[in-house]
Amino acid sequence: MSSSRNMKPSLRRRLLNHLARLFGLHPDVGGLISGAVRLANPHQAALPSENLPMASRVLANGLWNYAFFQFYPHFSAPFWVQRQYDLFDPAYLPRGGMMVSVNVTNRNWMGVRAPGGSAFAIVDTAGSLSPVAGYYSLEFGLRVGDELFLGPRKHDFDVEQRLVRGLPAPRTRYARKNFVADWTVVGSSENPDLILNSIRYRYRGDEPAHIVIGFRPFNPEGAAPIYRLQYTPAHSSAGGEGGVLAVNGQNEISFLNSPERLHFSHLENGDAYFAGLSTLDVKCPFGVSTAAFHFPLAKKGELVFLTRTYERELISQSDADLLNTLFINAAAEDRRSPPRLKYVRDKAKKKIKNIQTATLFDPGRNLQLKPSAISNGVDRSLRKWKQAVDRGAQFQSARALWNDAARGLKGHLLQLQTGREVTPGAFTYRMFFFRDAAYMLSALMAWNYLDEARSVIEHYPQRIDRNGFFRSQEGEWDSNGQAIWTMFRFFEFTQDKRFLREALSSMTRGSEWILEKRRTGFEHRLLPAGFSAEHLGPADYYYWDNFWSLAGLRDTVRAAEALDGSATAGRFREDYESYRQDLQAVAARDFLRTGALSAAPGRPLDAGMIGNLSLLYPLELDLFTLEETERTFDAIYEKFCPEDLFLQAIIHAGYNIYLSVQLAQCYLRIGRVDRCRKILKAVLKSRTSVWTYPEAIHPRTGGGCMGDAYHGWAFAEILLLLRELTVRRIGDTLDVFGGMRASDLYGADLEFGPFPIEGGCRVSLRGRVEERRGELEIHLPGATASGLHFVDVHLESVRPGQTRITAEGVHASAAEKGVLRLNDISETMRIRYES
Repeated sequence: MSSSRNMKPSLRRRLLNHLARLFGLHPDVGGLISGAVRLANPHQAALPSENLPMASRVLANGLWNYAFFQFYPHFSAPFWVQRQYDLFDPAYLPRGGMMVSVNVTNRNWMGVRAPGGSAFAIVDTAGSLSPVAGYYSLEFGLRVGDELFLGPRKHDFDVEQRLVRGLPAPRTRYARKNFVADWTVVGSSENPDLILNSIRYRYRGDEPAHIVIGFRPFNPEGAAPIYRLQYTPAHSSAGGEGGVLAVNGQNEISFLNSPERLHFSHLENGDAYFAGLSTLDVKCPFGVSTAAFHFPLAKKGELVFLTRTYERELISQSDADLLNTLFINAAAEDRRSPPRLKYVRDKAKKKIKNIQTATLFDPGRNLQLKPSAISNGVDRSLRKWKQAVDRGAQFQSARALWNDAARGLKGHLLQLQTGREVTPGAFTYRMFFFRDAAYMLSALMAWNYLDEARSVIEHYPQRIDRNGFFRSQEGEWDSNGQAIWTMFRFFEFTQDKRFLREALSSMTRGSEWILEKRRTGFEHRLLPAGFSAEHLGPADYYYWDNFWSLAGLRDTVRAAEALDGSATAGRFREDYESYRQDLQAVAARDFLRTGALSAAPGRPLDAGMIGNLSLLYPLELDLFTLEETERTFDAIYEKFCPEDLFLQAIIHAGYNIYLSVQLAQCYLRIGRVDRCRKILKAVLKSRTSVWTYPEAIHPRTGGGCMGDAYHGWAFAEILLLLRELTVRRIGDTLDVFGGMRASDLYGADLEFGPFPIEGGCRVSLRGRVEERRGELEIHLPGATASGLHFVDVHLESVRPGQTRITAEGVHASAAEKGVLRLNDISETMRIRYES
């Protein structure tokens, strides 16, 4: 090791010790911080600084939450705080030495956007709406007489949340004695700037009652400062109803109904739920402005309103004002002005039914819109989402839960594909990662959303750096292999040589980067140490990075061969073989040492070894024996799956859904279908009522404890597994129902597909099968050109010599117990059996 490298820790310690003395810190601080940095980054790898904005927001929220919620308990808190601060709730967390308070027990929300939009609103478990992800929230409440009931409170309502018709639109039901209300939230199909809100209710009580809509400076992660609220009623002289609420100086909410009472408040006065002011304009230098709008109830009715949605972005001058407010405590009024938000200047001409956005939120206009205009808009948006969801493959089995999963998760996955990007979240993870995109785009392709996948993948060549790096984050070396694999995966499904020809140059540049990077890494055989996926642990020479990179070289060879580029193929084939042998040699030492493959050379068998699943799924690399890979999978299952879900103890500290499903995929591939299904059963049991999954799940609360609660990678993995339980290509054979059992198939009208298959064909299945008889129709256009020669249909009741089989368009026979083999296949095949 060079002398300069030896000096770095010493210099770091001296600097930290100097700062500690300067600020009067404990003398151990410098050594502890320096030690923590070395432990987390023992190889001094490049840090993924691109993640700092996300991490800094989480930390800043944690500090604000700590300073507010425990010191101001007279303010009604959001759903997650009420549980995390409740001594008798499983989510309770002591806070004494933490100094931050972060939602790590109930990180559950759903993203909502317009069918043609890109900006997200989010709705949490209690139905509270943040029309702009990461900003303020609207809460539901009910006042009966002098008693107030609030949606986020644990015992005020029976709260039930569902997807409307299985589409990406949540409906939250609030029920208590004599009252029920359904709040539907959906993005407008006619104007991507709008979120439509409809609250339909029934009230059978005799006391006067009001629906209460609260405006809160909170969201599911914590703080969302509101420095000023202003309400402008519609002009009474024009007979107008409703009004417009401005939040931090921008018109944000447009009501069609007029409230009977309005309560506004600021921090010093207290919560507007309990201590309102006689004003329509409130300011709070602490950012804790609140409001409560009270709408009188009839016996039956509907409350509707419009909310803006947009991508939130602070402009530089406002950032400076905000920093002055927070840290300098400037007394001047202009220093305490709320941060302005950059949006809508270029969007004012967008329309809903020929009404401009600016008009909808102009308090000087009398819109005279009827509530039915919003209700009809909700229906139009739902029809638009239905059309989008139905464009994909159908999934109708005998298991209703699987059918619901397929429909709900398709809608969620489609929401997260917005134009040129696919992002693994609507809020915390609203950014592009090649890693997550590899799985999410694969799922879109596999479920027949090829156009949606294309719109993202065709721009991959524009995402490569000059040096050949497909950069998601610096210090994470898996992205090149993931980008190349994804591009070739798209070609496998479409056989689009024009696309491949345009992509090949970036694939070769990406492969050259891999080869150059490998020369500087572990023993000049593996890539340098990196942070890779954050759930693998401290920076190390991860096999995960190298498996993806090896697959990238392999797929570059395949791409060149498909385009008759023999010279390019030959060059990278030699590099692939060399890399493959090096990986085998390095891994052999770990197999000998531990009996399974650790996460990185020399590492113990910790939870980071979950990354080794990529070897078989999805990459299907031929590196080790079946016995060696199976031992690795079993070690993961036995050590880290206490309840049939993978417990990622590194960073996530909870049950990880997408990694659990990856393990199920590996068991499917080695023929251990029962264990695969056992994991899937636990995964589906862990869902929320609106078919969302957080990145990691708290083992006791069942709520999210890490990352984005609307996690696209998890949606993609479940969809991919459902599809591969149904149809999967294995060499020259299409395996049908290979992961299914009689209970999944018998006694229902079946419909699956069309599912694109590697080689450029698509398969659709229809029919009805029972224990003693059944019929199945298989459409497989393009099968011959794709290189498929056989179809194996798994039906438990089929037995050689006992089952009578008739077939049209194909030769069919019972190859073995439970397997119907079709050969001489054609584009349309019909089979019938009877026992």
